[in-house]
Amino acid sequence: MDMNGILILVHILCMAGVFGGLLASLAAGAGASGDAAATGRAAMRPLNILLIVGFLAGMGLYVQQTSGGEAKASLHAIVGIKMLILVAVGAFMGIAGAAFKKENVPRGRLLQVVAAALCVVAAALGVSI
Repeated sequence: MDMNGILILVHILCMAGVFGGLLASLAAGAGASGDAAATGRAAMRPLNILLIVGFLAGMGLYVQQTSGGEAKASLHAIVGIKMLILVAVGAFMGIAGAAFKKENVPRGRLLQVVAAALCVVAAALGVSI
């Protein structure tokens, strides 16, 4: 497997892990009555690490695809939009972790839902490349 294939695999696995982790955190928080804040907060750190690794793998893939010559303008636009979306996902996950730390469970869960929805949008853009 070449470097391009490895980067694609790492990126897809990390992003699927972030999305699945957000969904699992939402499901676990729904069942937990008193410790929903602790459950949500504990889930945010590994998800942020996965997001960073997936983001870096995606950026490496982008650099590798554009370094050999001219790339289509649509590739630059889509990757730029995906970068902004993934930065927003990271911000929402960080704010959700802070909300869980302050025991504000409804706000944290709402931010997790928004982050999961943005992951779906970023995945849809990635499929269009």
